[in-house]
Amino acid sequence: MAAPRSAAEPRVVLGNEQIRIDFDPRTSDTMYNYIWVRRPDSGAWERVHNFGVDVRSYKSESDELVNTIGMDLDIQIDGPTAQVSYPEPLIVYRQFDDKIGSPESVARYPDQKRVELPGLVHADASIRFTFVLDGDRPSFVLSGQVLSGRVRDAVHIISALWTENEGLPTHVLYQGFSELEYGIFDIHAHMHRDVEVENMAYVIFYRSDGNGVPFALMPIEPVRAGVNNYFDNWNCMYDFRTCSMNQHYIVERPVYGGSNDSGYTSRPDADGRLPGLRVVFFPELGWIRGGTGHILRSRVERSIVRDYLGGDAAGWWDGRRPGNPKLTLSSPLA
Repeated sequence: MAAPRSAAEPRVVLGNEQIRIDFDPRTSDTMYNYIWVRRPDSGAWERVHNFGVDVRSYKSESDELVNTIGMDLDIQIDGPTAQVSYPEPLIVYRQFDDKIGSPESVARYPDQKRVELPGLVHADASIRFTFVLDGDRPSFVLSGQVLSGRVRDAVHIISALWTENEGLPTHVLYQGFSELEYGIFDIHAHMHRDVEVENMAYVIFYRSDGNGVPFALMPIEPVRAGVNNYFDNWNCMYDFRTCSMNQHYIVERPVYGGSNDSGYTSRPDADGRLPGLRVVFFPELGWIRGGTGHILRSRVERSIVRDYLGGDAAGWWDGRRPGNPKLTLSSPLA
């Protein structure tokens, strides 16, 4: 993985008194983009997650679906809003992550300038994401618009694997499906790799020991979308942590491919518009302040319903549609 950037290099921050979204203009790579939350007890800012939005597009001059990022980003801040544009072309991330690109490009990453991007492995597309702070609350709304080319979907990564982070979530709860709550040590964890949701008001991520800061994904529209949420499977974490400490360690039988991120996947409509997603953090319940286990989970649920759903999770969609959330787990063979 690429080395963390120097603290002296410029960054762009969108924030209020409770949350800061900390962008690196060079790349949308989650290794370089951070979410900070203010601690209620000390007032200190704490980096709680690495984030980013990956885009699945099609490799230039082919129909091969590839995972891409934006580089040399255009970021415009206007009050509570940040417009983050990924210029064409979108860049295939694997050439840097797995170091299969040229040694020169890997060594220079992420400092390539826009004129250099067409010389990298890429997809001929561009996209813009909009981040809007939720007033003075520790939350924001994220939406997107395809600007050019072919885009299959966007993966809104809210908590990317960060091996030094001791506050990574261990449990995920889908609204209306408490019996299918996911824990990283559950033998059925692989079935939660990519979960399809529809008409669901919220999905909660938290640590059962109460550490870290719980957060929730709240779709703005009741469309079909994906939740990828099992990056913290303990076998997968063992491989990642071992690799991070020993660069010569090679995983002979990886547990699951693509299992290192937690977030929300949506597809653009016919006009290239990506549906909005509200992301909510709960610092008042973080760092064991909200308790542990199901006590913490219940408190997060109550906060969501009270503060974001007007006291009614069942009628969240403009009051016109009953909750009736739908969920489809990954198959054991997925």
